[in-house]
Amino acid sequence: MEYVDHPLIKSKAVEARLYQQVIFDSVREKNSLVVLPTGLGKTQVAIMLAVHRMAEIPDFPVLMMAPTRPLTLQHRETFENAIDLPSENFKVLTGRVRPKNRKEIWDEGRIFFATPQTVERDMIAGRMSLDVFSLLVFDEAHRAVGDYPYGFIAERYMATSEDPLILGLTASPGGTQDRIEKWTIVSLYFSTEDEKETAKIIATIAEREQKEDRGEIPIRRERKSLTLTELQRFVIEGLPGVSAVLAKRLLEHFGSVEEVISSSEEELKEVHGIGKEKARDIRRIIESEYVPEEEDQNR
Repeated sequence: MEYVDHPLIKSKAVEARLYQQVIFDSVREKNSLVVLPTGLGKTQVAIMLAVHRMAEIPDFPVLMMAPTRPLTLQHRETFENAIDLPSENFKVLTGRVRPKNRKEIWDEGRIFFATPQTVERDMIAGRMSLDVFSLLVFDEAHRAVGDYPYGFIAERYMATSEDPLILGLTASPGGTQDRIEKWTIVSLYFSTEDEKETAKIIATIAEREQKEDRGEIPIRRERKSLTLTELQRFVIEGLPGVSAVLAKRLLEHFGSVEEVISSSEEELKEVHGIGKEKARDIRRIIESEYVPEEEDQNR
């Protein structure tokens, strides 16, 4: 038996099933809805995608939502058994945690498990912000109808995050085409015995993506130069460990590229997402004397 090999996954914790690997390769770069019957490993796909995003954007946590407290606790246990991180990095937030305590908890972990009602309330109350998350996982995504919080959360996340990624999981694809439109899902992997439902889903995706292609792709291809703002972000993103989100935060905090470059380690650490090591690495790059490549190998 083969197992997934990743620095953040415990040895022999996640079986390397070919179809799950295929799904993972499909969902890691775009918002996706995975429809698989119960027992075929939707959660394992979420685990693989979570560690991928944590390795890719280390300073940004992951949020997985489920409709009930028992299910959030179950997901926490599954993730903790598979992912090689201390237990304090896995946080559960439900209505049983007092609101005054939740704000501190939101600032502490790396992987969060919460009910969507708790997330919605804390967003509105200002106790948490979705733009700090590198990945949002919506379990039982078929619930995203009417006033259920999933739709609101997904829309706010897409509107505020600089580098968003959504993974929806469900074993019940009924009515999925409505959710595809609302969530801006761009990829769908499914396995269902309901051929009529499958056909409707495929038709919805095809119709929407044809419209999007006509409206957006030509504009991107005709673009010949970056704006001044984009150039400023491009410069800052060249610093070690600085993602698009961090580049924007740094520029908004300091006001200009010059101010970012001239800031001290202590000043850099004032920006959310810049820790001690990252601030030190940034200053080292800025302050180190340039030497030719042939000499650089000896440094």
